[in-house]
Amino acid sequence: IKLSYLNNISVLCNNIDDVELLFRTYTIDKIIVDNLAFCEDVINVLRFIEKMNDIYMSDITYMFHDYFSICPSFFLLDKNASFCNISKCGRNCILNSTFTCIKSCDDIYLWRKEWSKFFLQVKEFIFFSETTKKIVSKVYSSVQNGKIIEHEPLCEFCVEYVYPVDTKDLNIAFIGSFIPEKGSNYVIRLANYIDNKKINAKIFTFGDYNKKNINKKIKYIGKYNREDLPVLLNKYNIKVVAFLSPCPETFSYVVQECMQMKVPFVCFDIGAPAERIKKYKYPYANIINGWDEENIMKAIIDLDNRMQ
Repeated sequence: IKLSYLNNISVLCNNIDDVELLFRTYTIDKIIVDNLAFCEDVINVLRFIEKMNDIYMSDITYMFHDYFSICPSFFLLDKNASFCNISKCGRNCILNSTFTCIKSCDDIYLWRKEWSKFFLQVKEFIFFSETTKKIVSKVYSSVQNGKIIEHEPLCEFCVEYVYPVDTKDLNIAFIGSFIPEKGSNYVIRLANYIDNKKINAKIFTFGDYNKKNINKKIKYIGKYNREDLPVLLNKYNIKVVAFLSPCPETFSYVVQECMQMKVPFVCFDIGAPAERIKKYKYPYANIINGWDEENIMKAIIDLDNRMQ
């Protein structure tokens, strides 16, 4: 909403009044709602778009980059960092959320009522995976005719990833922000399992991490530039990437990058990552059969054996 495009001209609007002035000044044929996750007052923004649509009859397209319309805690994780499966939603669920949550509304019933009303005015829904569409459709039947359009291919890497056949060490990588929403709890449990079982394996993390919560069994590499990713994977002789996000991702750049580089990786049977493995029959991946560290390690070892 803050950024509109008019004949290749970008107009930055700092508040709703500016957006309303834009509508009065120009003929707006189409409204693309790309992301409302960090608006201060989402419900009022939805009502404003509805109002503009009633007056100016613009076509509305909504993009499902996340599950924000289902819940202000848009990773859909319960207090144990597990997928909530939207089965026991209620006011306490939002209030007790310890994960990324936009708490401009703590009434899940009002939240979904407002989104449901807004969706009735949307002409086109865009999803980036079949999984996302199925999950959202459980809550909002009006989206069932939405289109599934996959993200465009990413830019090619200049350096190739090379599977390290000459090392006996099983080096495992976690790529991305090291937070529970992205699977840090599972990585820590996996590191403890490796240590307790005396398995010849090491875990490396590439991405942001909290220096106050360092686990000595994990080697933290830190931030990286995207173009350097294959260089780093080669440098640290990474054999398998562990993509352990517990939420049903609508899309994952990490997974797409792994597939692009032909990097072996494992993931849970949830969300767009698992869907892509099945759809494209990606040969260098393993879907984890369960959620515990034993099954995670088994999937990693089985995949590594296949790569030999």
